[in-house]
Amino acid sequence: MDRLKLALIFLLAISVAPLAACKTLASTYYEGAYYWDVEEEALVLCGSDRVYWLEGRNGVLQPAREMVEKLRRESGKQEVPLFVRVMAVDKGPAEDGFAMDYDAVLEVASIEVVSADLPATCAVRPPHGAPR
Repeated sequence: MDRLKLALIFLLAISVAPLAACKTLASTYYEGAYYWDVEEEALVLCGSDRVYWLEGRNGVLQPAREMVEKLRRESGKQEVPLFVRVMAVDKGPAEDGFAMDYDAVLEVASIEVVSADLPATCAVRPPHGAPR
């Protein structure tokens, strides 16, 4: 019986140890000017020169994309920045692809606010022209 207990304790210890070593990624709110185009989905933070590449699962970014499309049709302009407030995790700099041109990658969990009205503190410029 003692061997069984020791074996169970050992198995529990080796299965829990890797979990303790994992880095927990916390979600944070980010606000800024959202840009979306064929090869770009980005957020220029309000009051900052930081520009993030955006990723999202399960259509989480779809409401912002749909608003951009609607405003493009109405205005006839290609660049249509939106104000968004998102809950996201900063995944750090990208290691490959288009996202490498940005300060970091945000994994968007939810969009809290989408608006065509940008606050004065938000940059109204394409992310490619944003200072790095």
